[in-house]
Amino acid sequence: MSIVFVGGIPEHRCLIPGNLNLSEAWLNRTIPLEQGRGKLQHSQCRRYRLDVIRNLSATFADPGSINMSEVEQEPCLDGWEYSKDQYISTIVSEWDLVCDNHWKGPFAMSIFFIGVLLGSFITGQLSDRFGRKLIMFATMAVQTVFSMLQAFSPNWEIFCILNFLVGLGQISNWVAAFVLGSELLGKSIRIVFCTVGACISFATGYMILPLIAYFIRSWPMLLLILALSGLLYHEDMKARSKQSHSIIHLLKTRNIRAITVILFLVWMILTAEYFGLSLNTPNLHGDDYLNCFFSAAVEVPAYTAAWLFLRRFSRKFSLSGSLLLGGVVLFFIQLIPSNLLAISTFLAIIAKLGITTAFCVIYVYTAELYPTVVRNTGVG
Repeated sequence: MSIVFVGGIPEHRCLIPGNLNLSEAWLNRTIPLEQGRGKLQHSQCRRYRLDVIRNLSATFADPGSINMSEVEQEPCLDGWEYSKDQYISTIVSEWDLVCDNHWKGPFAMSIFFIGVLLGSFITGQLSDRFGRKLIMFATMAVQTVFSMLQAFSPNWEIFCILNFLVGLGQISNWVAAFVLGSELLGKSIRIVFCTVGACISFATGYMILPLIAYFIRSWPMLLLILALSGLLYHEDMKARSKQSHSIIHLLKTRNIRAITVILFLVWMILTAEYFGLSLNTPNLHGDDYLNCFFSAAVEVPAYTAAWLFLRRFSRKFSLSGSLLLGGVVLFFIQLIPSNLLAISTFLAIIAKLGITTAFCVIYVYTAELYPTVVRNTGVG
């Protein structure tokens, strides 16, 4: 979730060189105004041609006497200047990931999830073969080491490569830890561990993130601080061999095949909804740090609700009910007028509650549906 702040987009506009000898009035008119977010604001990607502005300023002292809409425009040939009101630096301001390069910010996050995809496939099978504990700590080391190296990325390309490796490690140790805990504990306490145990710990860390990001507004230092927490954990690792099972065993029999296909679809929908809502917090109405905190805080009642649902109701009802709540609320957000942004933000938080509850339930349900020999592979 740190990409919300690491990849935050500061207010920006074209850089105007200081050697133009323009008056204050003309400097204020070098950036065209355009409609955006319901109001008139300075363009972020265009400026008036500086050679034309220089000639006009030599002839007209007051730019108000000129029809600026007729002046030719050009892209930001000298780079951009970024506001430091919210961020000291982000990967966006570091490598100018704006305008024609705007796609590079979201692409860096997509690279992370490609790492998650590969990690889910590979380490799930490795965990079933060599043991959960070995893979959990090995991939925790991968996540920690490459997160630290990421803070020293010299360019965007290296950042993306390291982000891929961080994603590979992150999902692998989370799934291994989840499956390990659910197998070690008895049935009476397993549901408590899978919901309010492991998941509320995740939510607590998630809530701490915007607090750390509020005080550390430089992206390399933020990544370094978050990565150093991984060094706090160490444990003896003992691998255990067992009969080899591959991912093909998830499709081998008719019953397992049906379970795998249905779960694949549910997981795909849930992942898109959960991360879509979580990573969208900078685009919501209000303060980015508070929105991120509220998005994290709502996970505590969500995981508690998952625990209560799983105790009182069937797995299918718990999953379907929470999915329905999230989906219906997301649908109604589209009907809210654009001038009522606070209501849209509130509904997005409610939708997050429903989706997070479903996300918690699906972990428990998946782990229970697969036999031990392919459980980690199945969850992955």
